[in-house]
Amino acid sequence: RSSPRASPSPRASPSPSPAPKSPSTAHPPATSTAPNGTTRPKKTPEELEALMASMRLKNQRAEERKKVVDAERRRAEEEGREDEVRVREERERVVREEAERREGERRRRERSEALQADIDRERAKNAAAKLSKITSRSWDHSKVSSTAPSIRPSALPRARTPSPPPPTTHESRYAEDEIWDQVEHKDDEQVRREKEVKKAGEEAARRAAEAAREARECAAREAREKEERRARRESERPAVVKGRGSRRADGEGGGGGRSRWED
Repeated sequence: RSSPRASPSPRASPSPSPAPKSPSTAHPPATSTAPNGTTRPKKTPEELEALMASMRLKNQRAEERKKVVDAERRRAEEEGREDEVRVREERERVVREEAERREGERRRRERSEALQADIDRERAKNAAAKLSKITSRSWDHSKVSSTAPSIRPSALPRARTPSPPPPTTHESRYAEDEIWDQVEHKDDEQVRREKEVKKAGEEAARRAAEAAREARECAAREAREKEERRARRESERPAVVKGRGSRRADGEGGGGGRSRWED
């Protein structure tokens, strides 16, 4: 049995030529292309050195401005602490003076009440003494009139008798009048003293109120001055911080570089 005859193989075609290799990117050419397609010329060493010098100068200026801002902030914090201490001391002084004023008023009120109690006791004592004298005098008159014998006028001798001495009731009445004059004078003196004490209390209260008002005005004035100083510092601070525009202008003129402080 004969096997089928193999067909002849086609003629081998020549192999394709290899694709051209891309140029090496280890050393880019002098004119390279940025990702956005724009050409960016390569800077020379002199330009790079000038750019680095400009960046160092801008960094130095930024450091100096930062030092100035830090010093200003520390000074503002110290002034704020001093203002707080001053306001706290002023508040404590006002509270202490108010407590002393109230204590003085309480003591004056206690002395006035004690003096008024003494006056009331003296008045009650004098009234009781007067009532006792009046009662004893009326009792003596009634006793003398009831125990005196009834003698007819014709039975009395016609001899001339000396005039009787003045009754003692006048003397007792005069003594009582003097006592009551003294009591009234004492009452007037007490009223005068009470008026003086009241006037002194009102004067002390007025002075304390004026001192408190002056303290409040001083605290408000210090607060306003503090706010003005703070506003002045806030208005001066942008002149230091907003120097970025000048620095950016310097960067554009010096090669377009940016410092780390601008970021």
